[in-house]
Amino acid sequence: MPESTDTINGSIGGLYILCDGNYSLNNSTLAMYDFKKNSLNTDFFQSKAGRKLGDTGNDMQRYGSKLYLVVNVSSQLEVLDARTGEVISQIPFMDGTKARQPRTVTFWEDKAYVCSFDGTVARIDTATLDVEAYVKVGRNPDGITASNGKLYVSNSGGLDYANPEGYDNTVSVIDAATFTVTKNVTVGTNPGKIKADIYGYVYVATRGDYKSEQGVWQCIDTNTDEVVKTFDLNVTNFDFYGNLAYLYSYDNTSKQSWIKVFDLESGQVVKESFIQDGTLIATPYGINVNPDNGDVYITDAGNYVSLGDIFCFGQNGVLKYKIANVGVSPNTVLQVADLSLTDSESVDPAVLEARYLYKVLDYTPAPGQFVGKYPLLAENETIESMRAKAENKLKGLPKGMVSLGRFGGSLTFAFKSAVQNVASSTDFRIFGNAFANSAEPGIVEVSVDENRNGLPDDAWYELAGSEYSNPSTLKNYSMTYLKPSSKADSVFYRDNQGKTGYVNAFYPSWQGDSIVCRGTLLAPTAVKNTAGYWALKNLAWGYVDNQPNDSEFSCFDIDWAVNAAGQSVHFDAIDFIRIYTGVNQNAGWVGELSTEVCGAEKLNP
Repeated sequence: MPESTDTINGSIGGLYILCDGNYSLNNSTLAMYDFKKNSLNTDFFQSKAGRKLGDTGNDMQRYGSKLYLVVNVSSQLEVLDARTGEVISQIPFMDGTKARQPRTVTFWEDKAYVCSFDGTVARIDTATLDVEAYVKVGRNPDGITASNGKLYVSNSGGLDYANPEGYDNTVSVIDAATFTVTKNVTVGTNPGKIKADIYGYVYVATRGDYKSEQGVWQCIDTNTDEVVKTFDLNVTNFDFYGNLAYLYSYDNTSKQSWIKVFDLESGQVVKESFIQDGTLIATPYGINVNPDNGDVYITDAGNYVSLGDIFCFGQNGVLKYKIANVGVSPNTVLQVADLSLTDSESVDPAVLEARYLYKVLDYTPAPGQFVGKYPLLAENETIESMRAKAENKLKGLPKGMVSLGRFGGSLTFAFKSAVQNVASSTDFRIFGNAFANSAEPGIVEVSVDENRNGLPDDAWYELAGSEYSNPSTLKNYSMTYLKPSSKADSVFYRDNQGKTGYVNAFYPSWQGDSIVCRGTLLAPTAVKNTAGYWALKNLAWGYVDNQPNDSEFSCFDIDWAVNAAGQSVHFDAIDFIRIYTGVNQNAGWVGELSTEVCGAEKLNP
């Protein structure tokens, strides 16, 4: 049970909590805290699989609908259905009879990449879960992350600490397309945790030799693959939320620790002490930030033998709740908002079908860097086959993502029945992947099936968001994109303001020789500061992929509808919803702003 004066109500789904256990004791566990039931299952994996998780669970990540658990000493990767916890596959990591000892996992373009202590990285197809290939990196890699079409692997050399060779001090760079090592970047001694931020940089915590050499926190530019900044911070572990990094350090000898907040844009510590209410954490062992709402989870391993605890803090550093006795040495916490446990309280499938997005009627993306990847383009695709793929990604509970590309790229969908307009209430929610300073706003339109033919061919009405009356918002804008002669060529465009040019983006070839997009154009929202960092600013309300999914500002009210003249109109119910990318802007290395859609939900089914 949570221990807090604050309520835990309002949290949705549940928390997965991965615990190391003790080396060689086969007591690693996956716990589950169910917010709906207010209950904790400390051995959730065993209750689902009928067997132990294994020895030393080191990493847990979600990708799409699957949950990946890296079990180091047992040398295996467990793959679960993230919503139900049901085991999908157990992938052994063996080199003949020798255990590879996998350590951490990351993802890039529908592939999972796992680094192992034997000095290799494995590439796994996330659809088939087949191990496709291995590549050799440095000694005893301890962490892996992906950015800018590349993988970055921190080579610790930790198993050689007592040998003449000693610790490693490199980060291997792997080109994801060719799956070959292109460079080894020299960093501080004994690199460990490594993670990419949203600006095109990779940060790595180097731990020194635990004697005379202290650790440092270093920044690698993924354009040059060079260390560009070194911070005198002996960081043990960290995570990001927008432009903020949450860092902690723990000294096993002195038992001293600190937890700080670092601004990635300014390159400065902005809070010397993140925790503001006096909450004490004896042995910080893991830190994770919820990307949807910014909650910071910090785990406490205690004495590494007794059951540890997790603490959930708000962005203000004040404790929201504590869940005690979750498992031995908890290291990773992950919220699953779409939890759907297969027990007596599972939701009736008919209820889910009525509540969530039911059908995609049209998918017409504009050119974009992720078009043809979400969903994935195959040979000989057609308008219909790509529509069906988009529907497969989005139908039902949120489980996938569809990219709309640049300005005007659109997706039209419907629920199983009309969305009723409930007075003084928002009526539906659209899921994106936005968080603080990472928004790519999409405009929403609604339509009524007046001719009752089941097709979205009647008049459309924009839902007027916070920027609708802004003088910088341009109504009746149009953009035409022309298909290039080859996939490698840039895409020519012209708009109805007399502007022409080229954009470096993937053209959706199944759409024919040209794509014409029309609608309202929002002012650019991405801002670059003097240090070269991009912030993709969040608008106040009324746009898709603009605010976190659990925010009230990801919800929409039919009463916001206006006609072409900007006059309010009233509908008792609507039948169709269309979303299109509302901004026409490139943000440096980040690329174009492109609305992403992850699903939709009726709020008053």
